[in-house]
Amino acid sequence: MPPLAALLTTTASWIGADRPTLRWVSRLGELARQIGGSDGADLGHRPSFDDAPAEVRDLAAELLRMNHLIAEREARLHRSAATQAAVARELHHRVRNNLQVMGSYLTLHAEALAPGEARRVLEEAQLRINTMAMVNGLLYADVEVGTVAMAKLLDPLAELLSRHTGVEGEVVVDTSLAPRDVDIDRAMPLALWIVEATICLFERADPARAPTLFTIRITSEDEAMCIVVSAHDLLADTRHDSLHRRLVSAIADQLGARSRIDDLGPIAGRIVLCLPHDNAPES
Repeated sequence: MPPLAALLTTTASWIGADRPTLRWVSRLGELARQIGGSDGADLGHRPSFDDAPAEVRDLAAELLRMNHLIAEREARLHRSAATQAAVARELHHRVRNNLQVMGSYLTLHAEALAPGEARRVLEEAQLRINTMAMVNGLLYADVEVGTVAMAKLLDPLAELLSRHTGVEGEVVVDTSLAPRDVDIDRAMPLALWIVEATICLFERADPARAPTLFTIRITSEDEAMCIVVSAHDLLADTRHDSLHRRLVSAIADQLGARSRIDDLGPIAGRIVLCLPHDNAPES
């Protein structure tokens, strides 16, 4: 019995001495969990350490000081991010405004010229600038995104081309491809490729019978995403080295894509740009 009594006495003494320590350790753990989940926010119901041993109070104070430092760092980061977003928003706003001013200057110069080659060149330059301003506005409507869905890119582009050509434009997008996003590295050249492809087709327009419709279509072909620009009521394709043809090929090369011009008969044509999956916009 004496050994058993000694063991029981020792166990009781250990439990009696250790239980208060475990209680404060548990409270320290609770405080650490609150700090870990707060991102430096104010701790509304933190545990009290008023009656804790000095060492425990000191440790709790260090944890609270760390929480205060985290709060200050988070506040600095939020202020910095807000400042950068405001600067980026202002920068893109000024870029868009400057592009619009350039387009307006070209409009004034074009309107001062008689119909002919010089006026046509200025009007095409204005179309390109307006296209870049439109794409810039779509990409940076939300400064944190910098991407645009393919479907949202094509509708305003078709409107610009309709005003330039005087012909109604139609947009047809495969439903599985409509939500795909394009970033700035591809949105701008893709939009300019569509502009050059449309003008390239309209080089074949019959002066006596203008095309009644052009179509911009997004579809799949041979496991690639393709942009197809087509028009009817055209003359036979006799031009093989125009500026617009060269630009169509150059922009396709820039995108790492394949382009081709299909003659669909004596009065119709289409120009196709196919992007392989590794270069296709992400869903």
